Amino acid sequence: MKATCFSILGLLLILCFTFACAAQNSVSIVDFDDGQKLGSLFKASGKISVSGGQGPPDATQSGANGRAARVATQGAFAFYTHNGVVKFDPKTADTIRFQIHNPDGKKQRFDFIAFEKDKKAIFWRKVEFDHKGWKQFELPMQWFRWNEGRAPVWEDVSSIGIRGNGGLDFWIDGIEVGDRAPDRGPNLSASSLATAIFPESKTLRTRNEDGVWLITNHEELDLDTLHSHLKQVKDQVLTWIPQWKQKANARPAVLVVAKDRKQYLALFKRLGEKYVASVEPPGSSGYHIQGIGFSFFDPKWGTKRPVFTHEFTHSIASSIGRVDFSGTGWFQEGIANYSQSRFHPQQGLDELIRSSLEKSETHDELEKLTTGNRVRLTRYWQAMSLFDFLLNDPEMKPKFPELISRFDTTGDTNLDLHLETVYEMGFQELTTKWKAYVLDHLDNYNADAQKQK
Repeated sequence: MKATCFSILGLLLILCFTFACAAQNSVSIVDFDDGQKLGSLFKASGKISVSGGQGPPDATQSGANGRAARVATQGAFAFYTHNGVVKFDPKTADTIRFQIHNPDGKKQRFDFIAFEKDKKAIFWRKVEFDHKGWKQFELPMQWFRWNEGRAPVWEDVSSIGIRGNGGLDFWIDGIEVGDRAPDRGPNLSASSLATAIFPESKTLRTRNEDGVWLITNHEELDLDTLHSHLKQVKDQVLTWIPQWKQKANARPAVLVVAKDRKQYLALFKRLGEKYVASVEPPGSSGYHIQGIGFSFFDPKWGTKRPVFTHEFTHSIASSIGRVDFSGTGWFQEGIANYSQSRFHPQQGLDELIRSSLEKSETHDELEKLTTGNRVRLTRYWQAMSLFDFLLNDPEMKPKFPELISRFDTTGDTNLDLHLETVYEMGFQELTTKWKAYVLDHLDNYNADAQKQK
């Protein structure tokens, strides 16, 4: 049969497909084989044309099915199933598989995506190929990256597909979500993470209890003491934001402590290899990525190093609170620094804040702070005090849960999207009230006053 070609721009996508579940293998398959229309099952956007019909001649011999979908793109595109078409067990599925036919061996790339119903939370993994003919790909679900926006969970994924840019031309077939390792499931495990970043360590130790993962390759770190401390941090954060308690068992909060700075910097290359990404080693003593907090042991600071609390709080906010960590970082840095200041009061912080408020060049306009890029280190105090103000000020506190709910539903912590709706005020009024609160509550940041509480 001849393939029927059409453009996706403004048109209904029609392909040939089969959707079947093999319960004994927990596999959901889209294999384009039975001639039904896909307009009710697939969607597409951007400059893409798709043809469904008899695949390349070697399809059957290669293990691909007789019919396939040919994808050709002229610009940015996305091609994905309607919500609920691909159904899989979110407790046991662990692998996404498909077959690609590359006609002439040209180097090509797209992202395989999986997202929640409202598309505010997206998993993705880069796929690159330059083979000629057919090749099967297997993508480990536990090593998919998070997109910008609300942190995704596999339990809520309702659609899968691909996205990319122009210049692509390939056949795809046999898309499936399967259960390859019965004891694994789609979520990253503590053992998988530990062995990935410390593959040859003879001193690898983990503590995985109470929704808190602590992983280290330092032989002298007091694992019990630090794990207990992290549990206290988690409990305290959930007291500040009780809405997160209902999510607390969905995904753990994680801290990785490397033996020293050298091993801390080296682990990011191994982490990047797992995610098929380039992860540049940070210049800071702590870092947070993909819901995981990282740091290293320093004998000067010992077991309860302040940066441990800071990075672990980031993990709580993204893994449990599912708060966006990209783009606008004010809320993430606000809660992480507030947490750090509660558990590790810093001498002189109150005076730093007082003096910084007096000069316009030492603090940002709140609109810039809360709607721009990542917060600068010199503005951490500002994000922290704004979080404190919204959490504890008598006027602002009753509306704080609504703000948290809006972060979740929109997948965005950009305060400009929420300020008028939640607080019925603009940035000018917010700034006036915030400054007054901070100056009236400098003891909140006074180390001696904090230690007396």
